[in-house]
Amino acid sequence: MTAILGRAACLAGIFAVLLSLFSCAAVGIGKRTPEILLSDIEVDQSTLFETSFTLYLRVLNRGTEEVVLNGAECDFYLERTRMLVGLMDQQEVIPPRGSVLVPIYAYASNVDMVPYLDGVIQRVQGRKGPRKVYYRLKGVLFREGGFMTGDLEFDQRGQIALEGINKLHENLKEMKDGMQVTNRQMQLIPE
Repeated sequence: MTAILGRAACLAGIFAVLLSLFSCAAVGIGKRTPEILLSDIEVDQSTLFETSFTLYLRVLNRGTEEVVLNGAECDFYLERTRMLVGLMDQQEVIPPRGSVLVPIYAYASNVDMVPYLDGVIQRVQGRKGPRKVYYRLKGVLFREGGFMTGDLEFDQRGQIALEGINKLHENLKEMKDGMQVTNRQMQLIPE
């Protein structure tokens, strides 16, 4: 009789644990994952060796609870080559059914970027049809709450008009003459 009660208690304990696990999993059911879009890219400052940018991500929260972000990291690619490394270490709160522009501070080596842009511009000018440069932004926004909330990974692709790349390239080439470049924008064309 004691053995039967022991087994019943053991099974009841296992059932309680499983029920609590399924209940925790069900809490996330029906929640909507925030959408992340590249909104803008600004050139902040350029020196002889480095250019700093601000990438603005539009984070749309379609859910009924606020989303708290505790940082981010991303990589920005042009024509499949990584050009920028971006980081954000501040907290951002996206209200329920709201959106926020989240700034990501990104950096590129001019030693690598200027010659690469020369090649990209030449290749794109040789293409038939629209003259656009393909981009990819891949990264993660870190959510408050650890593993229970889940970080927000994103991978966005689109095109930049060749004119925007030409402007950036010309501004960076001016650096050879000792000029400083600040606050320039590129025109984005989402796919």
